[in-house]
Amino acid sequence: MEKSKNGLLINAAITAILGVLFLIISPSSLMNIAVVIIGIFIIVANAGEVLLGLLANDGRKDSINFISACISMIIGFVLIFFHNQVLNLIVAIYFIILPIVRILHNANKKEQLKKELPQLLIGILLLVFGPWSIMDILFKITGGILLVVALITVINYLFAIKKAKKENNVLDAKIVSEKDV
Repeated sequence: MEKSKNGLLINAAITAILGVLFLIISPSSLMNIAVVIIGIFIIVANAGEVLLGLLANDGRKDSINFISACISMIIGFVLIFFHNQVLNLIVAIYFIILPIVRILHNANKKEQLKKELPQLLIGILLLVFGPWSIMDILFKITGGILLVVALITVINYLFAIKKAKKENNVLDAKIVSEKDV
C-alpha cells in the first residue's frame, strides 16, 4: 500500500512538472531552436561539396552534386534566418492545397468539399494567424489539464491516507462486552 501511495505522489509531481512546462515553454521557441539546428546541420552537411566544387577546376561547378549542395545550403540559411515565415507558409499551403486537389479529383465535388472544409479552414487560420499562436493555445490548455490531473491525484492520495487511518482506527478498537465490565 505504501508503494502505491508513493507512486501516486511521484505521478502527481511528474504530471505537475509537465503541466508547468507546457504553460511556461512556448512551442514556437522549441520549434525555432529545432529549425535553426536543422538549418545548421544542412549547411554543415553540404559545405564540403560546395567547397570542393569551388576549389575544383575540372568542371565540377556544373555537376548536379555541386548545384544541389548550393541549393541545400541556401535552404539551410533560409531555415536559420527566415524559418517562421517559411514554415508558416508551407504548413498553411499544405492545409489549403491538399484539400483543393482532393476536391478537384473527386467525382462528387460537393460531398468532398464537406469532408475537406475543416482542413481548409485550418489552413486559412494558419495562414492568417500562424501555427505558433494556435500551438501556444494548445500548449496552455494541455498544461492546465495536466495541472488539474496532478491536483486530482494529490486529492485522491489524501483521501486514501484518510481512509487508511480510519480503517486502522477500526482495527485497533477494542470490543468491550458485559463480562469485561
